[in-house]
Amino acid sequence: MLESFLVGGAQNLDVDEHAAGTDALIYGQSVTDACMDWDVTASVLTQLAASARVRRTRA
Repeated sequence: MLESFLVGGAQNLDVDEHAAGTDALIYGQSVTDACMDWDVTASVLTQLAASARVRRTRA
């Protein structure tokens, strides 16, 4: 499975620090699993589409 988000990677979410206002989260970055960023996602989907087109012409 591939996961995608705006910003690649993942960040730690310390609920206590976040509630106290002592940490800052990065907008668009996962707080759970590491994800691909938007540019990598677009590249993967482009390559997948190209491969599917080739496979359909061979069938």
